[in-house]
Amino acid sequence: MLRDRISELKPRAETLQPACVGFSLVELMIVVAIALIIAAIAIPAVTKTMDVYRTRGAMANLAGMFQRCRLQGIKDDTSERILGFTTPSGGQPFFYCKDLANQNNAALSTDPQILLIPQMSVAAAPQGTPPRLTPQRMWGANFANVGVDKDPFFNSRGLPCSAPVPNGACSKISGYVEYFKYTSQNTRWAAISISPAGRVQTWFWNGNSWGN
Repeated sequence: MLRDRISELKPRAETLQPACVGFSLVELMIVVAIALIIAAIAIPAVTKTMDVYRTRGAMANLAGMFQRCRLQGIKDDTSERILGFTTPSGGQPFFYCKDLANQNNAALSTDPQILLIPQMSVAAAPQGTPPRLTPQRMWGANFANVGVDKDPFFNSRGLPCSAPVPNGACSKISGYVEYFKYTSQNTRWAAISISPAGRVQTWFWNGNSWGN
């Protein structure tokens, strides 16, 4: 009798089992729309952050090469010169350091050197916005002799100097500043300076002011 009762209940239990349920087309479209909205908000912020990271990384590497050139002059008791040009193929800024006594300006594998990323370019001193960096802003004092967008020189004491003749004295002390642009999704300004005391610094325009 119990067996007959179970047999009667089994078909009824099967009819009570829930059917398989999935997402409707409307629900899927809502999820996709939300994902696209989040991506539209997040991608510009990520791009801007990456631009800042690349700009700062490129300038930090260039400052390191300048410092290496300066220390090489002190170590070898020589005057050093930093030369720069834009590569014909990729249009990338390329900088290297040469002993001033070496009149062969070709870059050798033994010379301190750096190839900047393609988004970076050497820029002329800005006119208007951003404003030019002043000696007062960079070094806390006004100096009359500041080289702008010129090849820097270091004497044997690691101090910047004006361009001397080969094997001549590199003694006239001056500061230097050179400007750069990073161009991608956003355009960003940067600069590198050498104080009359030989301090190498990088600068970045944040849209309102220059800072480190």
